[in-house]
Amino acid sequence: NGLNLQATMTGADAIPRRDKEGWSNPLTNVYTCADGRHLMLGVQNAKKDWPDLARALKRPQWLEDERFSNIRTLFRNRFEALAEFRAAFAELTVDEACERLGV
Repeated sequence: NGLNLQATMTGADAIPRRDKEGWSNPLTNVYTCADGRHLMLGVQNAKKDWPDLARALKRPQWLEDERFSNIRTLFRNRFEALAEFRAAFAELTVDEACERLGV
């Protein structure tokens, strides 16, 4: 993650490449917030922390959605999850997102 963070901080943008090659991770990605600032999400223990993230973003319905109900299906449907995460973070400022995430 350190190399990706350094690259992002210096202006490199590998996101289109990662998406094209199919290896984007919705739980470790950069999201644009409502204030135009960016937040880098880095969930380390996906299985444990996924339910907490869904609740923090006030999207508990994701946990009932068969596409995202467990980590295996979440990653199988990662492009749909990315779109949902982008929409959720786009509704929040970075400060609001950090507060909800406990950062």
